Amino acid sequence: MKPEEVDACERDKIALLIDARDAASKQYEDYSNAFVNLDTKASAAATIAGIVLAAVVAFLKDGQAPAVARGNCFYMIMIVASPVLALAAIVASMFGAKVTEVVEPFDAPERMREAKNLAEIGCDEFSQQHIIDYYRAQLDYWSKAIEDIRKVVATKAKRVLYGQAFLIAALAILVLVFVVFLLTPSAPSSPTRIG
Repeated sequence: MKPEEVDACERDKIALLIDARDAASKQYEDYSNAFVNLDTKASAAATIAGIVLAAVVAFLKDGQAPAVARGNCFYMIMIVASPVLALAAIVASMFGAKVTEVVEPFDAPERMREAKNLAEIGCDEFSQQHIIDYYRAQLDYWSKAIEDIRKVVATKAKRVLYGQAFLIAALAILVLVFVVFLLTPSAPSSPTRIG
């Protein structure tokens, strides 16, 4: 190859590496956004589960089950299932929202050090290969960071999904409890005697 062809080839390699680095940056940003969105969903699920718990507490008068439920195992299981599932939703959501360490996508001080070292190489020694090696090192680091955040996001997503599933079950049972108790006739109260 002629020297100008080698230079053109190396410039193409550099452009290719820059494009790959930019794609890695975009993919990492997508995972990072998913990470933040999952935290938001986990918080929302925990908040709604807290509201379910409050609804159950309001439903139980003075900490007692309604008279129609006393002695009926099915009714009592339904009353207890909703807060238990709501608590499970809160726990799963909090595990989903927990702070998790991930590999940073780039190390700015290290990158600055590498760039400074490259800039100090004399023009007669400096070659396109130095730039290629610089970008290859960045791509290796980006690969580790993307793989790490991908695993963290997948784990976080599973936990948040479990929290949402528990919440949906708690809400469904809570609605069922309210419907059953609204449709179940209560025993008439005995008249009060005066005098």
